[in-house]
Amino acid sequence: MNPACSPPPSDLVAGALVLRAIADEDWRLESELSMDADVTRWTFYPESMDEVVARKWVARSEALATQGSAQRYVIWSGQDRLGTCGVTRLMDEVPEIFFVLLPSVRGRGVATEVARALCMWAAGAGRASVALVTVEGNVASEAVAQRAGFVLAATFEGDHRGVPARLSRWIWPDSQLT
Repeated sequence: MNPACSPPPSDLVAGALVLRAIADEDWRLESELSMDADVTRWTFYPESMDEVVARKWVARSEALATQGSAQRYVIWSGQDRLGTCGVTRLMDEVPEIFFVLLPSVRGRGVATEVARALCMWAAGAGRASVALVTVEGNVASEAVAQRAGFVLAATFEGDHRGVPARLSRWIWPDSQLT
């Protein structure tokens, strides 16, 4: 991790939402998210995770947090889990954020609020900018990027789930971090 930056906290506030570090008991949410075709299409979630695989997925996230390279959160509204989000590439100059929501939560501004909160944490931790990468055709995430204040920085050919794909890199501008 960039030594001038502090590590992500275990809890963050995002408006009326609370982001809490993912824990083993969140495996059911991970399994539920992996059953959604949109989640598995646009993210790196494996399809149809059972309990064993979901617990391993959570354990991997916890290990990455311990190493200081990423931090994943569960998005909470009261007692309800809405999805997950986080920040990766913490060892790089420009960290990346991500978000994944349950179908019933989409379209309510949750992803935008979460994206802004993750960017504000990064700004407070000394990061000059933050990235978000979307897969071509993921109109919903592109709209979240725009609403959260990201600007399209580049489109490029990359790999998504082992298949060549057109990707977009969005940057939260320095001017918004001051």
